Amino acid sequence: MCLHNIFFPQILLTLLFIIILTAIPPFRHKFHDTFEISHRYLGWSCLIILVLHQIRFQFIIALNQAYPLETLLTNPVLLMIALMIFSIFLPWISVQCFDNFRMHCPSEGVLVVTLPGRADVGTFARISLDGIEWH
Repeated sequence: MCLHNIFFPQILLTLLFIIILTAIPPFRHKFHDTFEISHRYLGWSCLIILVLHQIRFQFIIALNQAYPLETLLTNPVLLMIALMIFSIFLPWISVQCFDNFRMHCPSEGVLVVTLPGRADVGTFARISLDGIEWH
């Protein structure tokens, strides 16, 4: 057994464990920025590690087949990874920038943001003032 076959899953499980620990409500409330950063960057890291590990593993399997390209294109694992990546990026494709919004702060810790237009059922908004922090 190769070292990287053990190494990738251990890294993935460690990162997922850290994400889970930071999501525990007392920790999340006390260290909210750490929670946000760990979920953003460790989550992306987990996705990248999973994709690289599975693509490498599936290519090794496909190379031992009679028709490697057909094996890759019909492989359910690679198709699920492609669907997962597409579903993660789909909401970010439709992000729009609004300059004409209103902000109202009724109390400390609460900010009401009103965007122009009408929201349909099932729509949501990502709010960012600097393009880095999103809520």
